[in-house]
Amino acid sequence: MRLNASVFDNQYSDLQFVTQDTTVGPTVRNAGAAEVRGGELELTWLATEALQFDVGVGYLDATVTEVDPATLVTPGASLVRAPEWSTSAGVSYEINLGELGTLTPRVDWIYRSDTYYEARNRPQSLQPAYDLINVGLTYESMSGNWTASLIGKNLTDERVMQSVYTDQRDLGLTEAMYGRGEEWSLTLRRSF
Repeated sequence: MRLNASVFDNQYSDLQFVTQDTTVGPTVRNAGAAEVRGGELELTWLATEALQFDVGVGYLDATVTEVDPATLVTPGASLVRAPEWSTSAGVSYEINLGELGTLTPRVDWIYRSDTYYEARNRPQSLQPAYDLINVGLTYESMSGNWTASLIGKNLTDERVMQSVYTDQRDLGLTEAMYGRGEEWSLTLRRSF
């Protein structure tokens, strides 16, 4: 069994934000400060030679503490891409096939709490909390020269934002890029 733990308290200054300059329009400049506090726990437990459990949990309090009024960001706003909670759990079991090698199924669950993708924390830049389920089935030959993996990601077909652009002049323009929905892949690998 292995347990990793960390606690942190970071102070950041000269954070870059987009500011409104009346002569040139939106400009990126050092215009704020933030505080990031939190902790993480990770546990890996090899319950038997074949059965493995992985669990992780992270807590993050990442907020803007000072800001230039020209940024339109409010002190107390959440930092971009900083979910308060992130958790994961996984289990795998290696099935011994004798001279044929091994077959290992695996299931993973991932959770992320609400996350903003824009410094002003406007509603259109909020990715609501979500869960992802991933599965895998890996075959490895006894020599280790051949492996084949069938992987399924995002089996619940969650719609998850990867990035967001919102117009800084409040003209109503918002563009978002979303991650892939449910997808499957098959990989065959030969080692020499």
